[in-house]
Amino acid sequence: MRIALPLTVLASSVVLATATLGGSLGCSSDSTSGDAADAGIRSDASPGDSGPTRDSGGAVDSGIDSGNVADTGAIDGGVDSAVDGSIDGGGDAGPQPINGCDSTAFAANDHTATGDARAITFPTGLNPTQYSIPCMHIKVGQTVKWSGSLPIHPLEPAGGDANSPIVFTGTGTSVSFAFATAGVFGFQCAQHPNIMNGAIQVTP
Repeated sequence: MRIALPLTVLASSVVLATATLGGSLGCSSDSTSGDAADAGIRSDASPGDSGPTRDSGGAVDSGIDSGNVADTGAIDGGVDSAVDGSIDGGGDAGPQPINGCDSTAFAANDHTATGDARAITFPTGLNPTQYSIPCMHIKVGQTVKWSGSLPIHPLEPAGGDANSPIVFTGTGTSVSFAFATAGVFGFQCAQHPNIMNGAIQVTP
């Protein structure tokens, strides 16, 4: 048996049903949108390393770290080794020659014996030539004499140990200096230092 409902009741039912359906759809859409927004926020807040771009950045960071290791590796080690080796090698090689005079040259001109003249001659004219005995070995307390034209070829100290007894001399034809302390004392012609030079080795 059918029951006839008034038109007003039917219209109200349709509006209510439509509102209910629309509300359900709207809530679902809002919720989905909200979840997506939440997911977006979480994605933005998450560390970059979890994303592809950050992973790529991580690879770059790793490369930089590797570069740092390289900086402290072969390059630094090579420089340190070269410097240390050069310093050590130079020290182990013994004293450096003074004006071309080394241990061999001093040994070849040993004038430590009592009665040795210990005399060095050089030119009396304008033409410069090397001293007759450029490298001489003597003992503490002994004296060396230089003979030549001192105005043309002035004698002066040149290299070696400090407190050399040799002083600049530019007059006369001879000069003598006594050596009171051990050491190696260089000398040269003040006018021709590249041609006329030498050293006196003094030992106890």
